[in-house]
Amino acid sequence: MQIINVREKPEYKEAAIKYFQNKWANENSMKVYEDSITYSIKTDSPLPIWYLMLESDEIIGCAGLITNDFISRMDLLPWVCAIYIEENHRGNDLGKELLLRAQADAKKIGYNKIFLCTDHIGYYEKYGFSYIGKGYHPWGSHSRIVDAAESLFDQIFDSRQNFEETHLEKDPEFYHLFDQSIALAEEVLTKEEFAAYSQLLKEQLKIRNEIQKRESRAYW
Repeated sequence: MQIINVREKPEYKEAAIKYFQNKWANENSMKVYEDSITYSIKTDSPLPIWYLMLESDEIIGCAGLITNDFISRMDLLPWVCAIYIEENHRGNDLGKELLLRAQADAKKIGYNKIFLCTDHIGYYEKYGFSYIGKGYHPWGSHSRIVDAAESLFDQIFDSRQNFEETHLEKDPEFYHLFDQSIALAEEVLTKEEFAAYSQLLKEQLKIRNEIQKRESRAYW
């Protein structure tokens, strides 16, 4: 599985337009995605970003990171939008991977939080989001607004990022075990326990990295 940023992979532009239109547009909003994705490739602005999730070159999901999701809280940004995972790939926490990627890119451009409007109750909260209030749409309805709770969500991201930056061998099996440990910790630990676990994990990875450095120097 890989997540691509269409801005960085413009050869996926037409496929992205068709996919987002198919999953999210109606006959009156087809141009919204075509225009936004097209100009996201050309602009110097860091937003919007449109993502495709691929499995063996098959598109299995998507998401966007944008300045506003047609909602009244224009003081908040950026917003994650248009998250979709194909039905036969659901149940594998792939939505979380899209959220983590959006969070990572938001951090790179200077935002410590991401926001999302939804009618779901409980889904995003299990990934560390917190309800902050209602927002109102131009067509007269309203949605729940959630933002990423840094105490949990950022710990997950930071632990994985720390591992990717410090692990020298890039062992796929170790990556897999790392992800499994994070997923299990999410399920069974409180936020406070998870924070402590994450810090311990970072320290262990740092020690592992130092051992690898010493071992590598021993052979030169």
